[in-house]
Amino acid sequence: MKSSLLILTAMAALSGSIHAASQNALEKEMDDFARDFFRAHPEAAGELRTRAAREKMVKDTKSSRILELSKATEKKLRRRDEVVRPDRYTTALTRLKSLNSKDPQITFLIKYAEKEKMKMAEKLLAFRLAEHLYKQAVTHAAGTVNKHLAIILAKYSDYKKTNNGKAPAKLDALDLPEECKKFITSRGEKTDWIYIGHLGARLKTNDSHVVIATPEPLGAIRPCGLDNGHIISFENEQIKSHLDKIVESAKNGATAQGGGGNNHPAAGALAGLMKKYRIYKELNNDKEPSSLADLNLKNEHKQYTDPASGEKSEWIFLGKSSRISIGDGIKVVVVSPKPHAGFRLVGLSNNKISTVKEAQIGPLLKK
Repeated sequence: MKSSLLILTAMAALSGSIHAASQNALEKEMDDFARDFFRAHPEAAGELRTRAAREKMVKDTKSSRILELSKATEKKLRRRDEVVRPDRYTTALTRLKSLNSKDPQITFLIKYAEKEKMKMAEKLLAFRLAEHLYKQAVTHAAGTVNKHLAIILAKYSDYKKTNNGKAPAKLDALDLPEECKKFITSRGEKTDWIYIGHLGARLKTNDSHVVIATPEPLGAIRPCGLDNGHIISFENEQIKSHLDKIVESAKNGATAQGGGGNNHPAAGALAGLMKKYRIYKELNNDKEPSSLADLNLKNEHKQYTDPASGEKSEWIFLGKSSRISIGDGIKVVVVSPKPHAGFRLVGLSNNKISTVKEAQIGPLLKK
């Protein structure tokens, strides 16, 4: 009986050593990671016992294939060779930090990944976990954001259909559900969406233009809603500078989208006016005229002639006080008093002429 007991004990010990030997280097490190994590955050176990939660974390990580190793990688780890390029490691960690997440597993991983001394297996584990958790977090956040964007775009489309294609001046004009009115930041704060739909096609895509964007990126991506109702995620670095310029331009003054004005029937009269405008500024150290009377205009340039009725009326002079822009730093300084075929003829601060949709510039002139 005693002999049998010794044999069973020896077999159990052997079984344990065989199990340990079957673990690869990443699995061993993951066991340690899970143990240290639940020591630091026992509340993360929820209703599970700590040991069960730890085992579940390791099991879930295995099922995600994060712990798999090729023979070549195992060989490198045994030789303590570099298995993760430093630039890729830094990028993965930077992207994880960009989430500004309060998730304990993410905050713990960031501290783990920034230890001064790390074994190659620890570094590989940290790299793979960082990439995995980043993708998980972005996918989850994008799901919620895209759901809200879809609702906003549907309301936006309905508004345009009932307002002759005119976009709302503000999102407040839409009857939005409470959860869609504000964007929830990575810190859990409510803030306004970046809405630029009223500015026209300032930020074009292949078949549409951006009308709404998230005020902060989701990691490295920036979800945006298009005028055609589609949702697209840009790389943040690709779109950030463009959004920043448009937002800054809108802060400095209302913005309208312009087109060529040379085909307008009154283009000749405005071209003569703008020539005098340019000469005045050249002669006065770039000083703006205080009124059109300063320009000494010829009779054919002094007034706007309505193409339909032939009626003459005074140009609308905005000058240096203009708060309507048609691009980066280009202001509308002169406007036709009436629209023609849905457009107003305008003179710009860069001395050129253009046309702007009445639906865009009309409301701005009333402000």
